[in-house]
Amino acid sequence: MNILTIPLIRLFALAAVLAGITTQLSAQTYTSFDADPHATFPDRIDSSGRIVGTVFHANQTYGGFVRNTDGSIILINFPGAIETDWVGFAGSNQIAGRYSDSAYREHGFFGPVSGPYTSFDVPGAQQTSPSAANSAG
Repeated sequence: MNILTIPLIRLFALAAVLAGITTQLSAQTYTSFDADPHATFPDRIDSSGRIVGTVFHANQTYGGFVRNTDGSIILINFPGAIETDWVGFAGSNQIAGRYSDSAYREHGFFGPVSGPYTSFDVPGAQQTSPSAANSAG
């Protein structure tokens, strides 16, 4: 083997490794979306690719949202609440969250993504502010 062949083999091996790294990096895709044009804060994604998060509306109140895998967005606002905040997915088509009433007391809620929702409070508590949900609801 001549002296020039060894550096050429190393050069081809390095080029093959770098090409593999470039291919892996270019395979990444990102999707940008706005659930509300004023402010969107995505927070969690489930195994199917649905995303939940919080939005800040033009009237300076918060709401929740679910972005489905087809790109459609459902805004979550508990009926009569001054603010709504999601917590997470609580089963295949269920969500759980919290909302503030007109007296600024926090309550929990759960139900199907598109509603209706069921409100709940911890007995004897001044406020209920759930912070997580699980697949059992």
